[in-house]
Amino acid sequence: MELTQEQLEIKKAMRSFMEREVAPNINEWEENEDLPRSIFQKLADAGYAGLEAPSEFGGTALGHVSQSLVFEELGRIYRPLSFISVHNMVVGLISRFGRPQQRENWLPKLVSGEWWAVFALTEPDAGSDVLAGTAHAEKRDGKWVINGTKVFISNADRADVIAVNVLTEPKDKGKASRSVFLVPKGTPGMTIPRWEKKMGYNAHHTCQLDFVDCIVDDEWLIGTRGEGMKMMLSSLNKSRVNVGSMAVGASEACLEIALNYARDRKQFGKSIGEFQAIQLKLADMATRIRAAKLLVGDTARRLDDGESVRAECSMAKYFATDVGNWVASEAVQILGGYGYLRDFIVERHYREAKLGQIVEGTNEIHRLQVARSLLMNA
Repeated sequence: MELTQEQLEIKKAMRSFMEREVAPNINEWEENEDLPRSIFQKLADAGYAGLEAPSEFGGTALGHVSQSLVFEELGRIYRPLSFISVHNMVVGLISRFGRPQQRENWLPKLVSGEWWAVFALTEPDAGSDVLAGTAHAEKRDGKWVINGTKVFISNADRADVIAVNVLTEPKDKGKASRSVFLVPKGTPGMTIPRWEKKMGYNAHHTCQLDFVDCIVDDEWLIGTRGEGMKMMLSSLNKSRVNVGSMAVGASEACLEIALNYARDRKQFGKSIGEFQAIQLKLADMATRIRAAKLLVGDTARRLDDGESVRAECSMAKYFATDVGNWVASEAVQILGGYGYLRDFIVERHYREAKLGQIVEGTNEIHRLQVARSLLMNA
């Protein structure tokens, strides 16, 4: 797919940002298990907190191809900054479904970086089966009262506002049973008892959220009551393309490292890149990356064209992240013992790649969605 000059500039700008503002700090952030607030503000100042917001509210309203290029460059350097994709999910929800007053009050704060937003969906017994969630909100004396627990919530401890998907109607209403509320930081009844220790994404906190009689105003209900699942699914489709884009970028970084190492590393009197076993690995890595890149790019283009591509978004997400996990593993193998050391970047890419196969719906679930779509349209 040929990129426009504007899209090439967007890609170049994001690479420059990541190399300048992020790459020199990664080791410190990972060691301290901390992302400073300043990096979110820098992302916002550069326009990346308003990718889903219209220009009248300070946003850039980038198309999906352009967004995929942004996240490809982000993945190339440091995937834990993917929190900006989650932030833009919330921005997109308000932009598309928020009432006029909500858009006017909230979007400028989110786009400018004054507010950092995260999204709370997963529950202890409701991961892939979202409709099994039991967190709920009920009306009491004109207010909404939220009770329940959310888990695996990205950077909830740093957020200024959390978009929470909860039951507001009887569960037998299925997809029409849920609504989304914005809950500001410090709201009584919302607590964050812990953040998890993980294999990777160490600076990116993953938190549990507990709601016990957490009271929020009706004005914090995004859009229309009972349309939470509809709104969420529209955002997740786009986010899944972003996850695929990050996997492509990280895969390209791993291939570049492996190529350089294969040229420079000498064994038995010649570079290991001259050995057929290594050449076959490099060829397969490059081929699979290209296939993933084309699939993700085509899906993003079709989203821009307004096509219904839910199955294609699933394909792009699961294929690109499977490729990313495999490519990272092969890069570690090519580097041998050095690939297992933290001094070499492929070690971190390898740990981070696994999460791509889990977030935004496990790859097994996405395969099922693709199969069901095929059978329905056969």
